[in-house]
Amino acid sequence: MNYFGEGYINFGYIGIVLFIIFIAYINARFDKLYWNYREKNYFVVFYLIMLSMEIFILRGDLMSSFAYLIDSFLSGIVICYIILSYKNNK
Repeated sequence: MNYFGEGYINFGYIGIVLFIIFIAYINARFDKLYWNYREKNYFVVFYLIMLSMEIFILRGDLMSSFAYLIDSFLSGIVICYIILSYKNNK
């Protein structure tokens, strides 16, 4: 079941509208952050991961998609932390 189907199963027709508003809000916030702070910022990596994962989220079920999204973000945070700590030690 796709993203909109999950909204329908959870909350009926109102759930479809709520899920659309939620994904639109998240996309707008991330896009605004990307265009305002895109120079030498690690957020660019998260933004690009989020864009690619959004296709996966919209096509598949929400539970497994959310798990992959959290895993990708946590991996990115760990990698950024390692890179920043390595730069600070030099």
